[in-house]
Amino acid sequence: MNLKSFKVAAAAIALVGMVFTGCTGEDGEDGPAGNANVSSDTYTVLDTAWSGGRATFYHAGISQSVVNSGTVQTFFTGDSITSETEWIPLPSGNFSYTYKTDSVIFLTPGFAGANFTTYYKVVAIASGAKIEGLDESSYEELQMVYGFED
Repeated sequence: MNLKSFKVAAAAIALVGMVFTGCTGEDGEDGPAGNANVSSDTYTVLDTAWSGGRATFYHAGISQSVVNSGTVQTFFTGDSITSETEWIPLPSGNFSYTYKTDSVIFLTPGFAGANFTTYYKVVAIASGAKIEGLDESSYEELQMVYGFED
């Protein structure tokens, strides 16, 4: 074996050794507990976001499967968000919503939109995560059961 072949063979052995022994390190911290079949987002809707009584926002958790057999629950407040915020289930008064794949549409039928900043919580639940008897109109109950963050 000549020197060039020896260097190539040594490099190949070293490379194979690195690949199969891998790197080691410390484990990172665990992330927050959650449910992969439930997504929750908060939306701030400025008075200028309304167009013809509609404000549309992207929501990745609303998959076609959720549209077909899951549920999307939406909650509203006109107050600034604090730990004491009361989330009102929609529809309520002049506020309602609809949804389609990847989108939630907030509605104010008969009005151009809210003339103040409004806040919405949207919770998308896949059919496999739905729980019989759960009060889906209660944001606090959904949060407690599914464990998503505010």
